[in-house]
Amino acid sequence: MLTLKGRTCVIAGGTGNMAIKTVYELLEQGMNVALLSHFPEKCQQIVKYSENCPGRCEAYGNEKTMEETLKEIHDEFGSIDVFISKTGILEKPVLFEEIDPEKLNELFDRQVTNIVRTVQLMLPYLKTSRAPRIILFTTIGSFTGYRKENLMDSIVKGAVNSLILNLAETLAEESITVNGVCISGFIQDHNGEGLDSVTMLNDIPLGRLGNENDFAAAVEYLVSEEAGFITGEIIKLNGGMGLRS
Repeated sequence: MLTLKGRTCVIAGGTGNMAIKTVYELLEQGMNVALLSHFPEKCQQIVKYSENCPGRCEAYGNEKTMEETLKEIHDEFGSIDVFISKTGILEKPVLFEEIDPEKLNELFDRQVTNIVRTVQLMLPYLKTSRAPRIILFTTIGSFTGYRKENLMDSIVKGAVNSLILNLAETLAEESITVNGVCISGFIQDHNGEGLDSVTMLNDIPLGRLGNENDFAAAVEYLVSEEAGFITGEIIKLNGGMGLRS
């Protein structure tokens, strides 16, 4: 049994199928969850689910500044121990010539710059945690240039890879672990939206797509107190994609 009870996890972008399953698992094991979302109404099913769990869940919109929101979360739950960023969806592939520079900038701002800002504001709270964790997400394309993923995602996630490694080194002296999960080859996270990984099936040695149970199990371990000696790792949770290249 992993030790999760009594700690608080802040999740940015917790309304996809994979994140919802993860939140349910954390709540059932007694971890509190604060959901950061531009659409807090989408989080209400999760908040309602938490009413029957040992852990508590609240949703926070963008009416206040991030600094004010984090203080509110800390006041409500008594700690901030984990930060997970699962914002945005993986885009459908496009040709290099079709990349919109403005959209690329928006994607970078949302998935890199905003993460940096949030972690900066969260550090004072994480430094007081008994088991502080940061978990970010990346893709196989950021390592290999895999063409069945969107090049914009690969570019941005390449920056996320660097952020994971640098934060892990920088924050190790504070005992804050920073890890990544490479989540290529998964069943569509938001039904009918974004990348359809079915096109990747022949490139996955295990012969199937990943699902929300695979995702939740990996994240659950990384946020646990037992994962205190793993940092700076990017776990390739992708059924072996890349082994044949």
